[in-house]
Amino acid sequence: MNTWNFTWRLLRGRPWLALLNVALATVIAVLDLLPGPILRAFFDRLTGQAGIGVGPRALIGALLAIALARTIIKTTAVLISELHDFLIGATLRRNLLARLLARPGLGAANEATGATLSRFRDDAAQVANLLALLCYGVSVAVFAIGALWLLLRIDYLLTIAVFGPLIATIVIMRRAMGRLARYRAESRQATGRVTGSLGEMFAAVQAVQVAGAESHLIAHFRRLNEERRRLLLRDAVLTRGLGAVSAGTVGLGTGLILLFAAGALRAGTFTVGDFTLFAYYLPFVGEFTRVVGDTLTSYRQAGVAFARLAALLDGAESRLLVAPAPLSLRGPLPALPPLPQRSRDRFMAFEAINLTYRHQSAGRGIVGVDLRVERGTFVVIVGRVGAGKTTLLRTLLGQLPAEAGEIRWNGQPVADPSSWCVSPRVAYTPQVPNLFSDTLRDNILLGLPEEGVDLPGAIRAAVLERDLATFPAGLGTLIGPRGVRLSGGQVQRAAAARMLVREAELLLVDDLSSALDLETERQLWVGLLARPDTTVLAVSQRRAAWRHADRIIVLNKGRVEATGTLDDLLVRCEEMQQLWSAGEGTT
Repeated sequence: MNTWNFTWRLLRGRPWLALLNVALATVIAVLDLLPGPILRAFFDRLTGQAGIGVGPRALIGALLAIALARTIIKTTAVLISELHDFLIGATLRRNLLARLLARPGLGAANEATGATLSRFRDDAAQVANLLALLCYGVSVAVFAIGALWLLLRIDYLLTIAVFGPLIATIVIMRRAMGRLARYRAESRQATGRVTGSLGEMFAAVQAVQVAGAESHLIAHFRRLNEERRRLLLRDAVLTRGLGAVSAGTVGLGTGLILLFAAGALRAGTFTVGDFTLFAYYLPFVGEFTRVVGDTLTSYRQAGVAFARLAALLDGAESRLLVAPAPLSLRGPLPALPPLPQRSRDRFMAFEAINLTYRHQSAGRGIVGVDLRVERGTFVVIVGRVGAGKTTLLRTLLGQLPAEAGEIRWNGQPVADPSSWCVSPRVAYTPQVPNLFSDTLRDNILLGLPEEGVDLPGAIRAAVLERDLATFPAGLGTLIGPRGVRLSGGQVQRAAAARMLVREAELLLVDDLSSALDLETERQLWVGLLARPDTTVLAVSQRRAAWRHADRIIVLNKGRVEATGTLDDLLVRCEEMQQLWSAGEGTT
């Protein structure tokens, strides 16, 4: 889709609001036009050159009435326009966020979180700005057409002389659009790098301090900011330069009026009222030039913004970005629907056949992986660092797109794992759990109604009861950004409770107990596996998990090297023997 198609679909999303914007802009244009003929009649009557049968007081009263009406309608138009802009930006952000949540780990995976946030903030705002300019452009276009018609009736040569520079200005701006779009894209990318670097700095404060790398980090941040400053300056200079060209049109037009009107006044073919009409309309004509230039500029910039936003859709149709979407702007937020009921078909097995995915940057990943997890079993994936354990879990979940192979649920192929492998079928805890700056309760429930789930049971199975008793407000304790007020083990167990409260048929966990002491880890696995019909596929480097496993899958360089029980693998699998001998999972 090109920029025009994007824009048209956004306008069609809320047609009545767009039409109201255009209607109010048109009324304002007419109210801007009316004072011209009234001023012309007023000055012609004062000079005795011409006139109508209306006195000066009546003309002044008409001007005041028009000014009052314009103020009221302009205020209404501004409020409607602000609402429209907000809804446009909110629609873009909502649709983009819905896509990212549906395909976690994909669209934004190649850049820092801060850089992605800059797209949500700046690029969505740029698109909304274009739509605002288009609606305002209707007003100035209506005015320009009306003014041109009135002025041509007075003196067509002078009118052409006034409007001629406008055409030249538009041509100049049109030729500069390509370069401006390139400058805007580069400056946005630089801004994204700075924002992303800032987010990474805050997330890695402790690591930077431990490494003593503060000076190097600051120097790197300064280089990014200097590059951003240079690119933004280049963008601003061209944008302001085009604005200056547009503004200069008014001065040029004023000079032409003075030059041409002087002789016509002496010859008696041009009245003081005519001169007043030209002088009154000229700033508005200059505004028309400015708006045309701004709209052309914004159109190019919006094209860049659309491309940057669509890039986050990860191959989905770009029309998803501009699809009409419900927005909850008033009253309480809508309640999340209850967890769907489990399928009538009893879960029996989860399989992967010849599953392959390679990371584009490093070329590593998983190749030809086969696995089967049957109901009520505990399967553990082991391997060295870089063996592909986490990659395998993320590919099974659809967070990474499989290049080859098939995923099956109860023997049936799963076409879209990212939408299938969710509650109540699958629940997942990643290697680094994400917690929010909210209460512990809200972090576990994530919007689920407490009365509809077994929250105490999940807390108990996650071995979080004893810790909960020490928290100042229990489940209502605020845990700070990313759970900073919790220990590493408490963060992991809070994430485990979040997973367990959803009572999914299959649990996928990635190194769930890495921050736990041995006794807490033992209790966690015992509590987890004691739940009826619990099925778990886990990545773990800890011996406690290996000992509880019904079956272990050994990964080596992205391939399954062996599968079996712990005792069996320690006898026949050299890789498993080395993992055990190296003391993996003993801490």
